[in-house]
Amino acid sequence: MYMQYVRLHYETCPELVLHLLLHEWKIRVPNLVISIVGGLANAPLQAKLQQVVKHGILRAAKTTGAWIVTNGLDIGR
Repeated sequence: MYMQYVRLHYETCPELVLHLLLHEWKIRVPNLVISIVGGLANAPLQAKLQQVVKHGILRAAKTTGAWIVTNGLDIGR
C-alpha cells in the first residue's frame, strides 16, 4: 500500500478536493480530521516520547476512522 497525496494551489476550490478524495480515490468520509502543523524543529522531543506521540496519533486515527492532514513540511530531525 502506498500513501496518496496531492499538492494544491492555495486558491484550489475545496469542492474539487473533496471530489478527488471521495470519488476518484474512493476514500470514506472521516469521523475525525487530525491536522498536524509544524515539525520537530519547533518542539524537539526525546526519541522515546516522539515514538509515543506518533503511536498515539496513529492509534487514534485507526480507531476513529480519521484522516491525518499535514502542512507537508519535513523540518524535523
